[in-house]
Amino acid sequence: MPSENKDVDPFKELRWGDLEDWAGGKATEKGIKYQEEGRIKELKRTPEGSLVARVEGTKEYFTEIFLENGKLSSVCTCPVGHDCKHGVAAVLEYLELAEYGEEVPVIFGEAPLVARTRKEYTEAEPPLKGAGEFSARALSEYLEQLTKKELIEILVAFAEKDALLGRYLRDRQNLAAENVVAAEDVGEIIGEADSELDELLKETEYFAYENYEIDVPDFPDVRIGLESLLDSGDSDELLDIGKELMDRYEKIAEYDEKGEIGTKIAFCMDVVFEALSRSSLPTHEKMLYMLEIELRDNYNILNEHAFWEGDYTSEEWKLFAEVLKVKLNEAKEKKTLSTAHPGRGTM
Repeated sequence: MPSENKDVDPFKELRWGDLEDWAGGKATEKGIKYQEEGRIKELKRTPEGSLVARVEGTKEYFTEIFLENGKLSSVCTCPVGHDCKHGVAAVLEYLELAEYGEEVPVIFGEAPLVARTRKEYTEAEPPLKGAGEFSARALSEYLEQLTKKELIEILVAFAEKDALLGRYLRDRQNLAAENVVAAEDVGEIIGEADSELDELLKETEYFAYENYEIDVPDFPDVRIGLESLLDSGDSDELLDIGKELMDRYEKIAEYDEKGEIGTKIAFCMDVVFEALSRSSLPTHEKMLYMLEIELRDNYNILNEHAFWEGDYTSEEWKLFAEVLKVKLNEAKEKKTLSTAHPGRGTM
């Protein structure tokens, strides 16, 4: 943990554990790779003590990293938006420069790098001291004081300004209308996720891998659709979508050299994991589902989650082991049949 001594640069006292606690293991690993690849194109300090950086990803991203009371936080212009690999890479670059005795220059708010960085993340100001973390409780207390009419006015106003919020509310409205319409909308949401990856599969058929520059699809609408399903209680559909997303990514993963598509799918899968936690499935079946998803993750794209750290009973573990044993025996029998009759089951 960084020192509280004001004469000491707190960034220089960061440890690996601090980075992982902040951004998570996956983002830290990817940040290490970005820093090693020299993707930090510009790095400066601000008078307030934050770091600002220009990072080369799928396109140029700008990130600002704060360290308040020993706690890291960041904002970024990438699709993730905060506490991401770009911020990790910037911190690692700063630490490497410090190790070699190189000073990172201080620039002020009028400087182009600072101005552009702060302009990009939706007019947000740097976190106030002690406010590095969004307070859902404070917001909830404020909203509880508003009348129903005031809440509606706020939602309508922001839905007109924010396309993603508008899409989310429309999906919720349609899903709540009636069962027939809901079924159609579920299909539309599922189809949208499929079409994003289908388009990539079609494109990759016509290009040699080594010469191919892949266009990263835009997944925010897909995630909003998944969140609409989640909030409407359609957990089963989400679990099916999760398997489909992982299977389809497998087919285009080799073209995703920078991991940008994998990152977006991982954030969609976070919604799926939340659906799993809310699902009415027995615990041992949830365990089996999670295992199947992790076995599909051949490219290590999934974000870390605490599923296996749950307080499960010995009986639940026993049931999981029994089901897993049956699955393994079925797989062995299938393999034996395939070996004995290599032509069977093929067209």
